[in-house]
Amino acid sequence: EDGNGYIDHLAWIVPHLSTQTFEIIYISRAMLLDSDKNTISDIFDSVQYRDNNFAQTTDGQFVRVTFEKLLNSSNDITVYAKATNPDEPATIEVYTVAGVLVATFPNITVDGKYRIMLTGLANPTDIFDLKIIGSIDIDQIIDPPATAYWVGGSGDWSDAATHWATSSNGV
Repeated sequence: EDGNGYIDHLAWIVPHLSTQTFEIIYISRAMLLDSDKNTISDIFDSVQYRDNNFAQTTDGQFVRVTFEKLLNSSNDITVYAKATNPDEPATIEVYTVAGVLVATFPNITVDGKYRIMLTGLANPTDIFDLKIIGSIDIDQIIDPPATAYWVGGSGDWSDAATHWATSSNGV
């Protein structure tokens, strides 16, 4: 405090000092499979990054995608994709390699971000079969970090269920 009339020092109390890390889990492999799950081609280079280099898929095909780490029921899968014909919406069903339906991306139309939560995933896995229903051009497949907002007052910042939300209004 130097007496010049300007604030020289600010202080505030935070409930807990910590570093929050939101990890991006990239894919390490992506194979285009036919309806019998026979390999057609390696499409990893087309779907690894958001670069407008689309992998074209058609009705009944699968994309077998391997993530760098195991995903569990708190993770999501995000695809940047578009229906080959925007007037004909398409769908992607997400299965485990054992054939268990985990989630569905409904109504894929225009080029954009489509996200599903893996809440139906019983056991962690890093490999998923994405079944194409319709014709879809896929630009990227990823498990991006969630956008998180602090909503919980004081307490342990690592307690995601109590203190963090996925929208700024706390939902």
